[in-house]
Amino acid sequence: MIHKNILITGASEGIGERIAATLVDQGYTVVGTSRRAKPLKAITPRRLNMTPLDVDEDVSVEALYSSLKALDFKPDAIILNAGFGVSGSLEESSTHIAKAQFETNFFGVHRMVHNFMSVLRETHGRLIVVGSISGVIGIPFQGLYSASKFALEGYVDALSLEVAMHGVQVSMIQPGDFNTKFGENREFLEANSASPYEPFASDAINIMSEDENNGGDPQVLADTVVVMLAAKKMKRRYLIGSLSECLVTKIYHFLPYFLREFILRTTYKIPPAK
Repeated sequence: MIHKNILITGASEGIGERIAATLVDQGYTVVGTSRRAKPLKAITPRRLNMTPLDVDEDVSVEALYSSLKALDFKPDAIILNAGFGVSGSLEESSTHIAKAQFETNFFGVHRMVHNFMSVLRETHGRLIVVGSISGVIGIPFQGLYSASKFALEGYVDALSLEVAMHGVQVSMIQPGDFNTKFGENREFLEANSASPYEPFASDAINIMSEDENNGGDPQVLADTVVVMLAAKKMKRRYLIGSLSECLVTKIYHFLPYFLREFILRTTYKIPPAK
């Protein structure tokens, strides 16, 4: 089956924007979402059509479903990319910000699945969830983001087993560091020089930001999506990053804990245990 109608969440910038543009270049009809977009009155084939969506709100996802149904747009594939990151120590992170992190990164995915899986069952479509290497390796001072992406790993595995009987394929992309605006949209805990985690938390976060700014070209991710949509059968996971990122991620859970911690402490310059 050729999957020509695509729905992408978080398509206004970063990875989502690049994926959307690349799919349009490949001849797909793409509906992309953004909180700031204006409502669609019609869908132009083989173009990027932006429409409003806030994945944090049930009513917004339901409105998107109704809008696309009224426009007779049935996605053959849905790419769930909307998300953001929170940086700071877990101890100092409020329950409010923790819930906000999961509201977008995890429950935003579930809202889309809850409302749109019936369409994918009808089209025997494909669902692609954008995860992260941070969903495989718990990153210090980015723990809430890691936790939300870890949750998606289990969610995708369970979902793929449930919907395969209906001809729906589910896959996850696990990106490493790529040069997008993701770091600019990261939420930071308010700086506190009296924090018991300073200056180490700030140093670690600066290293993360520098790695992202020097990361790979997001076109690699977009090209991977093209391959996924064209494949007869998608793989369950697509690990995409630098050679070192992919190598460490693949062997990480085979390493003893002391070696895992050594790698992370060295990478992010965190003091050893007392």
